Amino acid sequence: MKERIRKISDNRIVIGAVIVLIAVATAFAASNNPLAIGRIGRDSSIFHYVAHVIKDGGMPYLDTFDHKGPLIYLIDALGLSISSTIGVWIMELCFILIALIYSYKLAVLFGAGKKTAIVSSLVCAFTLTYYFEGGNQVEEYACTCILVSLYIFAKYFIKKAVRWYDLLMCGLTCAMVCLLRINMAALWVVMCIGVLIDCIRTKRVKQLIIYLAWFLAGMAVVTLPIVIWLVNGGAWKAFLEDYFLFNFKYSSDEERASFGMFLQALVYFCRSIPVILGAAFQVHYALDRKRMFEWLCVGAMVASLITMCISGQSYGHYGMVLCPLITGAFAMALGEISLKEPGKKVAVTVGEKEKKFRLIVIKVIVLTAVLFLISRNRPAVATEFETGLLDIAQVVKENSSEDEKIIVCGNRDCVYLQADRKSASLYSYQDPIAAVDEQIKEQFLQDVKSLDAAIIVISTSSTWNREIRDTLEAHYSLLKNVNGTEIYRRK
Repeated sequence: MKERIRKISDNRIVIGAVIVLIAVATAFAASNNPLAIGRIGRDSSIFHYVAHVIKDGGMPYLDTFDHKGPLIYLIDALGLSISSTIGVWIMELCFILIALIYSYKLAVLFGAGKKTAIVSSLVCAFTLTYYFEGGNQVEEYACTCILVSLYIFAKYFIKKAVRWYDLLMCGLTCAMVCLLRINMAALWVVMCIGVLIDCIRTKRVKQLIIYLAWFLAGMAVVTLPIVIWLVNGGAWKAFLEDYFLFNFKYSSDEERASFGMFLQALVYFCRSIPVILGAAFQVHYALDRKRMFEWLCVGAMVASLITMCISGQSYGHYGMVLCPLITGAFAMALGEISLKEPGKKVAVTVGEKEKKFRLIVIKVIVLTAVLFLISRNRPAVATEFETGLLDIAQVVKENSSEDEKIIVCGNRDCVYLQADRKSASLYSYQDPIAAVDEQIKEQFLQDVKSLDAAIIVISTSSTWNREIRDTLEAHYSLLKNVNGTEIYRRK
């Protein structure tokens, strides 16, 4: 009977089904899950809005402003093409599933048994949702790409062999992350330096050239079609200005990105339990095994923390970028718990009693960490703020036609989505971008004064009240005040 249970639990179909169940459960942490359709966060609503512009034949950057990479809008546009209600959620589920599969594969690579390796998928799932903040963030999709490449780099350094398609996939996922947000690509910088050093040290320069060729080919597979699309759509110049020049301003703003704010953000993430445990495991195995790969993981963790905090902002969802390295660290621990490495037993380098004690400590830490992450996760629910937005959108729909455009002051693109209306301004949202770039502020004020907007939505506490008050009083009349948000109709 025990043997039959063991065979069932080791069965690939059973393991796959368990991972799929974990992925579905994780995806329900997304605020726009099938049980809460339309309850999307600030950033997610911006990506949704840009995706709608693309579906209607427009171009990002050119027809509506945002400063993320083009891939996030294409992912959302593909999701909306699948289903206008749960399509984006399905895309999230697919990416989460791939991440969990590679978390499992990573643990197996480090020597974990099949059943034990599932814990790696659990750690990935709970760490991901620990930083989730509603989902459909660029970091969520980057997390999957980083995990795939982390597995490939682990294969290279531990198994000493990678296939051409591994290198192609490594370049492809790197390009995807660069086209989401370029400062999330720290893993490839650190690991590629490691590969370069390894190839030079072992005098495999010819092999290095082959690696580079396949890696660049993978990058081209993703990059070239998107570049051609932007050029043909006339959005190439706008893309360069918004994605590169504006983001440089954003990450170097004296107030938002000061050294003090950078340190504050760094401390915020470094004191979180997943980072503390992940970093502790990484450093432990780097010192214990004395291999290049473990030290590169430590370097990638440090580099990722620096690049994600360089803007001086402490948004929780930034932490999803660290999820692959934290998962990798736990995967190493799970491999040690299973007492084997790829293809061979672990050599006993310490006394048996000391080794057994260390394994007990590691087991306790892993179990405690999983329980902690479980306790910190909560199902997504609609907040009063989101409910208020839906009420505002209903007023907009009742007092405007489909072909009329509106302006929503602040950062509430969800109103456009729920009301099914387009923005009368290039800047569907203005906070905090107008505070970073004075030209954006001036252009938005011109858009308001042009009176193209049939309706203007503005919070009574908004800083824009003073800027556009004269225009509102002269050309608009108040329709309704919903929970401190005023809705004006053009006279």
